[in-house]
Amino acid sequence: MSIEKDKNSIYRTEALQHKREGWLGTSCLNIPSGISICLLIGILTLAFIVLMIAFGSYSERVNVTGSVVYDPPAVSLIAQSDGAIIQSVALEKKLIKRGEVIFSVSGETQTNLGATNFEIAELLKKQRHALLKRLNVITSEAEENKNYLSEKIKNKEREIESLHILIKDSEEQKRWFEKKSSLYENLRKKGIALDSEFIDRKKDYYSATVNLSSARVNIVTLQGELLDLKKNISNIDRKLDTTRESIIVEIADIEQKILNAERQREYLIVAPFNGVITSVTAHKGERVKAGQQIAVLIPQGANPKIELLSPSDSLGDVRNGQRVKMRVAAYPYQWHGKISGFIETISEAPINMSPPVQANGEGKGKALFRIVVRPVMTEQQRDMFLLPGMKVDTEIYVKTRKIYEWLFMPVKRMYERARDNTE
Repeated sequence: MSIEKDKNSIYRTEALQHKREGWLGTSCLNIPSGISICLLIGILTLAFIVLMIAFGSYSERVNVTGSVVYDPPAVSLIAQSDGAIIQSVALEKKLIKRGEVIFSVSGETQTNLGATNFEIAELLKKQRHALLKRLNVITSEAEENKNYLSEKIKNKEREIESLHILIKDSEEQKRWFEKKSSLYENLRKKGIALDSEFIDRKKDYYSATVNLSSARVNIVTLQGELLDLKKNISNIDRKLDTTRESIIVEIADIEQKILNAERQREYLIVAPFNGVITSVTAHKGERVKAGQQIAVLIPQGANPKIELLSPSDSLGDVRNGQRVKMRVAAYPYQWHGKISGFIETISEAPINMSPPVQANGEGKGKALFRIVVRPVMTEQQRDMFLLPGMKVDTEIYVKTRKIYEWLFMPVKRMYERARDNTE
């Protein structure tokens, strides 16, 4: 209520009005409570953002795709040829001992004449038996001929030895007749001996000379015959070796055909080591094709590893021991969570890309490096059974930075660019 001003009063109009309305109490500004709450929340939010920018950090990640492998590696059991499984002990997660028969596969074909492969194998065995018999006959004949020639060689050597003795005696006889002839020539000159006696001594001398020459010619002839006999023995050995090698090659070819026929009849797939069978795709009574994977054998005590193939442009900040988070395609991470792990090894040189990797277009045209990760399973993830070949998406945490560094990174780049331009 306003108060009219009294011209005779010494007090101001506002003072008189305050005295009249003082009983009403002090006046204050009425602020709505909703505005106060919003203001408080805004201040707290701003403080939280400031704290996050000042003290918060974020992780830089490298995303790489890989698959599950085992160390020692698992072995795929492959069908060698088409056939039907007639015996199988393969059950999921069953422990198999080394040398144990896992599958028995039969590829036998039945006709009106019986089992085809069985008949083929029997005919091949008969051919092998005939070749072995022929080889024994040829070897026996060669040994007989060699023994016969060896005896002839011994006889020739004895004849040559006898001729050497005869030549030695003939040389002595020749010298003796030569002396006799000279003696009778001197006696004839003195008139003591007759011409006829001298002529007889000369005849004896010439006869001894002819016999000696004939013996020497016989030795040369015998030595030539001896060389021919030895050459014949060498020819027999050479011919025998050639024939034996030819027959052995034929026998080896037949034995290979027998093995192929036997393998087509029935072959066994045996465990190469102690392990656990898994990924069984064929069972007793089912037909399999050549090259088909019918099971996987995981070594006993083998540990699952994650094999990653990373291009070189993503490998700069990756180091051994870095932390890794993985998502297995077979186990949705929304339910099972992400699997932690640590990098064990990084290849120092790129590996050759396999055709499946090239077909998928992963790292096409780039060198790929092999990264091996050791997974660390939590208690809730113990029931997750990682099988070889399962696809895994991996996040490698390579570096941690402050948030303010990220915010001011454009400013830093502009500064560095400006400085480079000035330089």
